[in-house]
Amino acid sequence: GLKPDSAVDESEIEREEGEEQDGEDMGEEGEVVKWEETQEEKDALGAVAEGLQEFMQGSTLGEYRGRLDLLWHFFGHTCAVLCLRPSGSRSDTRALRQESSSGAPTLRAQAARQAKRTLVLSRVLFNTYRFYAQFS
Repeated sequence: GLKPDSAVDESEIEREEGEEQDGEDMGEEGEVVKWEETQEEKDALGAVAEGLQEFMQGSTLGEYRGRLDLLWHFFGHTCAVLCLRPSGSRSDTRALRQESSSGAPTLRAQAARQAKRTLVLSRVLFNTYRFYAQFS
């Protein structure tokens, strides 16, 4: 049978040329600063992917297109959230570096982490949409 889990496999996530890998930010002098997902974040993302799979596979033929449209709109919403975000990746890198050196999370570092989570969620939504759009 079909394996929709492959639709959200991180190795197949499309990235634009020159885009940073998840978990990485380019530092000011080209250095790569690691951003580690917590186990809780990984578990939550897995639960979202599983929920999306159940959502699509549980639809009737009449509901399928509507549910697919919902996935597309959720993806669009996450993209809008990312585009409207005021700070750039250089300030995010500095904030994450400052957080790791001081041990205390700063407001900017928390915002940077939230942006990373939103980016990963948008990729999961897009890849899930693309997988299920093949069958409409």
